[in-house]
Amino acid sequence: MAKDDTFIREVDEQIRQDSAREFWAKYGRIIIAAAVLVVAATAAFRGWQYYSEQKIAAAGDRFMTAIEAAEAGK
Repeated sequence: MAKDDTFIREVDEQIRQDSAREFWAKYGRIIIAAAVLVVAATAAFRGWQYYSEQKIAAAGDRFMTAIEAAEAGK
């Protein structure tokens, strides 16, 4: 009985492995492309945020300089 159980488990495991290989062969490139796309989109978004924050900070600095100049009477 134990030999039969072991054999059945080995066959089940082999079927699962074959199914996983088939799935990866069929959808592996799509999964990798999606992961790369998510990483690239996240990097682009964070880069855009950084660029926007730098522009806003520079505008704020110019505004503060203008206020200080106006208070000094220039």
